[in-house]
This record gives sequence, structure tokens and C-alpha cells, in this order.
Amino acid sequence: MADGDNQRQSMKGFKWTVGNEDVPALALLVDNTSRQLHICEAKDYATDWAVAVATNPRVYIHSSTNPATEYLLMYHDATNAYIDGVGATALKLAIAGTTVITMAATSITTAEAILVVAAPTAPASVASTPGTAAGAVLTVTGAVGGATSIATTGVGGVGGGFVLTAGAGGLAASAATASTGGAGGAVAIASGAGGAAGATGSGTATGGAAGAITLTGGVGGAIATSTGTNTGGVGGSITLTSGVGGGGTAGTSTGGAGGDIILSPAAGGAGDSTGATGRVKLDTNCWAANGTATVTISNLAPTAAGTATIGKWFVVKDNAGTEYYIPAWT
Repeated sequence: MADGDNQRQSMKGFKWTVGNEDVPALALLVDNTSRQLHICEAKDYATDWAVAVATNPRVYIHSSTNPATEYLLMYHDATNAYIDGVGATALKLAIAGTTVITMAATSITTAEAILVVAAPTAPASVASTPGTAAGAVLTVTGAVGGATSIATTGVGGVGGGFVLTAGAGGLAASAATASTGGAGGAVAIASGAGGAAGATGSGTATGGAAGAITLTGGVGGAIATSTGTNTGGVGGSITLTSGVGGGGTAGTSTGGAGGDIILSPAAGGAGDSTGATGRVKLDTNCWAANGTATVTISNLAPTAAGTATIGKWFVVKDNAGTEYYIPAWT
């Protein structure tokens, strides 16, 4: 190696940094041209890595099989930090040698039910009112569908969707005495409880309302520029579909019952006067006003009804909160 090369090499490699001489720190210095550190086997020292000169230092960890095209790249571009699995099908995170998260180009999978989004620290208490609202823990937004610039008949791209699917129950296919498959995983969505109120003395206290759960279909697309005969897009539907009962095909079998859809308004809270029981509330568009036509109610009972006696009443509220009663026969 020439003397000039020795001089250029003197400020590379492991060095003690002296920015703070009271606290010296060991650093691994790269040159100011390529700004690259390659970790590879000794046999690959002559490999042309075929990577461009970097603006910021980069670390490359190469595979043994195809070191020039398979490597882990780590760097910071002065705005964001990057970890890039070049030539890999997935980036895997492991604990104690066991893969727990696998990140591929279009998916993230976990080995077990380990994905937990923990609530952040509650905002500090303040002497004024109201208290500081907590920030959102998790916000998931689907991507906007792609636009098209076609000059004839065009259809915009579908927006990104969401799918939440619980796991299927485990098989019990080898039991010789009796066999019951595992229950499918449940999906639970619960809103937050209302905060307790603690007015001192004879003050009036009102507990905080529990968080609401809202399912809202998307707004149909508007017509903005066409002068022809146009129709706005249909608003998004909301469909609740229970599961189909399992088939029975071996021996003397009875198919499984289909799943129910249960609407369960809660009872009112206890107190000196019990709170009102919750009802199923149907909004404005579910109701039609009385007309002028004469209505004849026949004496034909529903198909499954055994008597003409009203057994119960289905209580609903309209959009104004008024209760209505719908007769039910058994």
C-alpha cells in the first residue's frame, strides 16, 4: 500500500471520537466518498458491490450465497431511517430464535396473537375544565383508489379495503370416542367506559357517557363535470351476516344452526330511580308518515305462529325518541 493510501486510511475504521474529550466514544468511521460499510465473508472482499455513492453513511450486511444482490441495508437520510431487505422475500423479527413478525411486500403476519397496541400515557391532570382529551391510539386509513386519465369510458380504481378475520377453530379429526372442533376466534369491539364523576358536597354529578360505536357507509361519488344524464354513486351499505351452520354428512347427522344476530340494548343503571332501559332506535328514514288509504288487517297468522295471542311486544324508538310497540306472536 502506498504512503498516500496509508494516509487516507488513517481516518477510517475504529477510532476514538474527540468531540467531547471528557467522554471519549469509540466510532467506526467510513470514508467521505462512498460512505459505505460492507460486512461480508473474507472470500468476497473483491466483489464489486455495484451500489451508488451514498449521501449518508450506509451499512450493508451481505449473504454468503449471492453477496452482491442479497443484503440487509440500514441507513438514515437525514429525515427518515430505513431498514431494507434487498434480494429478500420478507423481513423477519425474531425473539430467542423464533420468528414472531414477518413483513413481506404486501403483508405483515405474526406467529401468535402478539400484536397489541398499548394505550399511551394519559394526559396530565389540569386545574381547568374540560380535561385534556387523550390522543387516538390507532388510526387506520385505506389508500385512495387510483385515478384514470383515459379520454373514453373510464372507471377509477377501487379504494383500499379492510379485512379483519379471526382464526378458524382447530381440528379434532383423530379422536376415536368423541370429537369437537375448536371454536373459531371471536372478534370483539368495545368502546371506552365513561369516566366517573365525583362532585364534592351537594354538587350535581353526572358520569361521563361511554364511547359510541359508529358504523358509517361511505358517501356515494358525486357528478362534477358531465352534462349528460348522470347518476350519483350509491352510498356504502352496511351488512351484518351471521355464519352458516356446519353441514352434517356422516352417519345420522343434523346440520348446525345458523348464527343469530343479536341486538341487546342494556338495562338502565341502578340508583334511587333506575335509569331507562336502552331500546333499538330506528332513525328518520326508517319511518313513513300516515297516509289516507284504508288498511285491512287480515286474520291470517304468520306461518310459524301457533296461536293468535300476542306474546310480546317489540319496542323501538323513532328518531325523536318516542317508543313504539310492534306485536309479536308465538
